[in-house]
Amino acid sequence: YAQAEQALQGGATFLQLREKELDEAHFKEEAVALKALCRQYGVPFVLDDNVALAIETNADGVHVGQSDMAAGKVRALIGPDKILGVSAQTVEDALLAEREGADYLGVGAVFPTGTKTDANAVSYDTLREICAAVSIPVIANGDIWKPEDAVRILQHTKADMAMIGRGCFGNPWLFQQAKAALEGKPIPPLPPLAERCDTAVRQFELAAAAKGERVAVLEARRHYCWYLKGVSHSGYYKEQIVQMNTLEDVYRVTKGIKRDLR
Repeated sequence: YAQAEQALQGGATFLQLREKELDEAHFKEEAVALKALCRQYGVPFVLDDNVALAIETNADGVHVGQSDMAAGKVRALIGPDKILGVSAQTVEDALLAEREGADYLGVGAVFPTGTKTDANAVSYDTLREICAAVSIPVIANGDIWKPEDAVRILQHTKADMAMIGRGCFGNPWLFQQAKAALEGKPIPPLPPLAERCDTAVRQFELAAAAKGERVAVLEARRHYCWYLKGVSHSGYYKEQIVQMNTLEDVYRVTKGIKRDLR
């Protein structure tokens, strides 16, 4: 929730919830909360893969992959007024999805060349061909780790939008930075480390409320290290982070980081 809120404050115009680890009850709770948050910002909210839950929670739409339910069947279930996104990795995938009622395509993971060994990788050239072949919007997914990446991928491929995924882990400010870069404005710097730590703690507290303290702190072991990426002399605290077991541990480690690091 905290990262989603930061993304929306930073200028995100579309939010997709992808959650592979939560049970159905907690997934539904998170979806309802994020849908309400998106309403406040006037931003569409879609669920990834879970068609039944998208219908139950009255989300704005759903996004399905090539290995999920066929786009035509999804369209029949959600009706004509909901948003249907479909993943595509080839021109053939894209054309079929458009014929079956997709409103937009998610293409990725996108990388500048076709040399990446990942079987799911899509080159800039392929993405450009997909954009030229269809009349519906195309969202480029992947390869965005810094604000300039968003500018590069949209300029080189002519995609309509760029999706920020793992690049925002530990850096939800990437959205406002990318927005500034796309608008040709100066890129705002990251907040001071103390403020970044406060955002991390809020993320973990919200996760604890939704998933329970144990699960939230296990996730915090990984996420907090992302917040410290590039911070000098943070090795000691990263070792402390991977040993955290309670929110009290989170508060203790955070107090030390604020005291000792800049």
